[in-house]
Amino acid sequence: MWGPGGVSDKNTTLVKAHEAFDSWRIVPRLLVLLYGYVCWSTHIWFLGLDDPTNAQQLYASVIWGAAAGWFGFYVKSGSRGQE
Repeated sequence: MWGPGGVSDKNTTLVKAHEAFDSWRIVPRLLVLLYGYVCWSTHIWFLGLDDPTNAQQLYASVIWGAAAGWFGFYVKSGSRGQE
């Protein structure tokens, strides 16, 4: 069965599903949640150290500094349909 514009109903359904998936921004949200878990795990690990070395301090700082970058990308990405 063909729908409007010569596109089959199956393809129309797939396009609508893709648009819904894209509008919900599932992948960026999952990545932010995953990186939040990485930051929290790093925090717990770092606080458990008795006497952290400079390398360990640098590692924790880089993880938390990159979190700001990830969050910035997430906030600025927005939906593609809204301009």
